[in-house]
Amino acid sequence: MKKLFFAITLSVLMLASGSKVAFADGDSGDKLLFNIGAKAWANTWTTGNFNESSTVGSNIVTFDSTSTVALIPSLSLKYGNWALSTGYMPETSYTFTDYSDAYPGTSASPVRFMNTAKRSELDTNVAYYIIPNLAVSVGYKQVVQKYTNTYKIGAVVSTPSSSTTTMGGLTFGLMGSAAIAGQWNIYGNFAYGAMDVSYSPTFTSPSADTATYYSSELGLAYKLSDFGAAFTFGYRSQIIDTKVGLSAGTTMAPDVTKGFILGANLFF
Repeated sequence: MKKLFFAITLSVLMLASGSKVAFADGDSGDKLLFNIGAKAWANTWTTGNFNESSTVGSNIVTFDSTSTVALIPSLSLKYGNWALSTGYMPETSYTFTDYSDAYPGTSASPVRFMNTAKRSELDTNVAYYIIPNLAVSVGYKQVVQKYTNTYKIGAVVSTPSSSTTTMGGLTFGLMGSAAIAGQWNIYGNFAYGAMDVSYSPTFTSPSADTATYYSSELGLAYKLSDFGAAFTFGYRSQIIDTKVGLSAGTTMAPDVTKGFILGANLFF
């Protein structure tokens, strides 16, 4: 499913030939253009927790969040074929489904885990439009995940513990659109990058953990040229595959966030 969605998005980008939502047209000449936007992302988040247990060994357990709406304001400017953009997702709260696993220092009997998290993201990109409606970009992506973990053994509930995972690195991407009819466009973007991963408290790993980042968004846009506004509705998928070094060897920890996304833009 991941590869299929990315393939469809890349296909749309290759078809980019119509009017672009917001001010992405590459014929602005020497005029400086601005864009202020905001998106509401109704998403679910699948992440994992690694466990170094003396009783059952090393493992990674994945768990899913309930649906959450994340707000993502953004600001962009464009001059000629060059564009600079930044977007920020403020700390957003997530609640995960409970799961059972062994816990270090306890018996092999399953322990009930209850997790919540707060997550923020920062995207900054520089783009160049190789044709009016297709751009290549390079940027920086940072994801900060703050977890609160509680476990239950029988009727005893532990004191909550906290940990933070920070991932960041360079990204490379494509973005574009193609006209459908009238003011309607189909748009898409794709990004890929390599990230460094750090933990607090520090996790003792045989090797430094790294991650591979994929992001894709595909949808429809409606442009109100007379009012300098545009609206978008699409689907966004973001995947961060982290190579985690455990005592039993290196394993992959998946991190997937996906869901429908609604956007509004003002450009002038």
